[in-house]
Amino acid sequence: MNIAISPNFKAHDFPNGIFIEDKIIIFSDRVVGWQIDIARNIIQSKIPHSDFAILKILISYFEMIAKYYEGYSRNDGSKKYFVKGLKYTFPELNDAPNYILEEFYNNIRNSLYHNGFTNHRVIITNNIDCSFRYDQLNKLIVVCPTNLAFDIKNKFSEYIKELNNLRNIELREKFEARYDFENQKLGGFQ
Repeated sequence: MNIAISPNFKAHDFPNGIFIEDKIIIFSDRVVGWQIDIARNIIQSKIPHSDFAILKILISYFEMIAKYYEGYSRNDGSKKYFVKGLKYTFPELNDAPNYILEEFYNNIRNSLYHNGFTNHRVIITNNIDCSFRYDQLNKLIVVCPTNLAFDIKNKFSEYIKELNNLRNIELREKFEARYDFENQKLGGFQ
């Protein structure tokens, strides 16, 4: 059976095994092809009322990217790694109070995963010039899925560039540890 391991690669494309450079290519192809570009294609197609779908496609990025940055080889810690992923993607959030980032986790991530839509304390709009902001006065999170898709794509491209730098030994080791952990579940297609 010829199983797709990413949009552009099948298991048989790597008959001699998958080395770290291959893992980086496969991982990048998966995230871009099965997540980021899908969201961007929806945006470009101007499908009415698609903002929730775009947000739902993108929201898993944050927890995932933090676990790869840190080489985390377990399945727990969703909130912790989601918050870390927000900070990796948006370094300006490093000084933000944790409760704001946890609001993002609870009212967007959890609400989308468990209810199919965001909490009532979330405003989705394409009328802001950033990915999101917190309205302290009204205790609201304002999110722009279009900007979020482009910001994630840019930050992810930087991460892949860092991974391809052979001098980033620790980052590469952590990436590979997470990649191997995740892909052992796929029947050995590492």
